[in-house]
Amino acid sequence: MDSINTQRVEKLLKKTEGRCISVVPANAPDGPEDAPKPGDIKNIRLQEAKKENTRLKAELIPLRGELKAKDERIAQLDELLMLAEQQFPDLPVFTGEITDRKDISPKFEPWVLHVHDKLQMNQDHFETDAAKTAYVFTRLSGDAMDHINSYCAGDPNYFKTSDSLLNALREIYDNPNQRENARISFRELRQDTKNPFPQFFSEFIRLARYLQFPEIVLIEDLKEKVLPRMQKVLSESSEDFNTLTKLKDRLICLDNQQCNYFASRQKANTETEATKKTPISKTGSQFKPKVNITLVREVNTTKSTEVPGSTYILRSNKPAAETTCWKCKEIGHYAANCPKGLKEKSAQIQTLRAEDSENK
Repeated sequence: MDSINTQRVEKLLKKTEGRCISVVPANAPDGPEDAPKPGDIKNIRLQEAKKENTRLKAELIPLRGELKAKDERIAQLDELLMLAEQQFPDLPVFTGEITDRKDISPKFEPWVLHVHDKLQMNQDHFETDAAKTAYVFTRLSGDAMDHINSYCAGDPNYFKTSDSLLNALREIYDNPNQRENARISFRELRQDTKNPFPQFFSEFIRLARYLQFPEIVLIEDLKEKVLPRMQKVLSESSEDFNTLTKLKDRLICLDNQQCNYFASRQKANTETEATKKTPISKTGSQFKPKVNITLVREVNTTKSTEVPGSTYILRSNKPAAETTCWKCKEIGHYAANCPKGLKEKSAQIQTLRAEDSENK
């Protein structure tokens, strides 16, 4: 009997191999004990969503890299297209004529540099040497054009390239003394009180780069060419100016400080002069003294009625009929015309005369 049961169990195991079988007790009313609960189902779905999210993000990483590379490539192509379509402004016409018996207008060397820049930046417009040469021809006039035409008298195609044309112009307009002139200008260069430091420093650097002086020489030269008051500050400073940039930054700060100082002094002087011209009252407010024209006229017309030797007091602008005399306290006359005062004066005069006669 046991062998029969064993065989049945083995057959049952083979049929249910790989499957989960739960044994439900006979008295279990609510189903198997390992049945999933609602909370477990929610957690399972949440974990599956997280896994799906992680997988999608991992797939997006290489896609984002590809999109970024494509955006950069598009930006490069847009820039190239913009440069290809952009037409740089034409250069000024070079005539070779001297203005004010001093300089050629425009100056030859800067003009040649602009020609090279124009031809290089607009290569799409000047694809051949013939096109470049023809463009340089259009920027010539006057004496310079006459000089070039002398080469083309026997052969209209004498100049094969733009460089050969520019070299022909150099034979006439290149200044052999330009370096020596720059050396003289650099030696005589000094900062002026009328010009700010940045303007002076710009000319200093322009000449220095043309002459190709080493930086250590430029540091010492710059210290000697600034204003004396700035030289004094530098000499008293313990800073080590081992680079030209460091020295330049320090001088700019000094220049700004001194400009602000002189501006404040000028403002203070202006305010002081204005204060001197306008009187100030006791309260601190400025006022202009007002003159009573009526009072002045009255004083001028009544001076003749004064008693000789009396102390004159300015009258008010009231008429005599409304004025109270300060001597007799009566209304109707000024103190200068007071009858009581006149009587007292007459009595005093008579007394003095009597005393004088007795003394005689």
